[in-house]
Amino acid sequence: DEVARQVRNLVYPLESVPFDLFDRKHQSGWELVMEQFKSQVRVVEEAATAFIDRSFRKLRSVEGALDLLLDFHSMGSKDVLARQMTDKLTDILDQFGRDIDAVRKLFEEGKQAPPVSEHEPPTAATIMWARALFLRIKKPYHRLQKLTAVMEAANSSEAAKAVQRSYNHLAR
Repeated sequence: DEVARQVRNLVYPLESVPFDLFDRKHQSGWELVMEQFKSQVRVVEEAATAFIDRSFRKLRSVEGALDLLLDFHSMGSKDVLARQMTDKLTDILDQFGRDIDAVRKLFEEGKQAPPVSEHEPPTAATIMWARALFLRIKKPYHRLQKLTAVMEAANSSEAAKAVQRSYNHLAR
């Protein structure tokens, strides 16, 4: 909220200049206003960068992180923020890798005797259990694929390839 307020406040000095912006005799005044504006933009960028770092420091869920990444990506954020969001994709991929490992562990532990309700047929309950585990990783994976522009940059990274291999192996 504070960063959003700072962004809204950036336009006030531009709207309230006491001179005609298009008159050449006020060029030095305009240059001063623009210097102040650019300085304030840097302050806002630093605040947004700090906010992004805090938001991604402890990822609780890949989907929440993807929501945040998609929000910033869809805003068409400036180069500094867009670059930082792309860098945060590595954090998301690491968390997703941990999520895949956790689902794999649950599957391995329960595949011989899956948890089934006594009111369900055993085969159907086993299929539902396995499908529920798969859906835990399928939704975030497909959301990652939607970020094609960001993923293209990350696809060349070894972390992205490892997560994709791990996902494909568990899905099979």
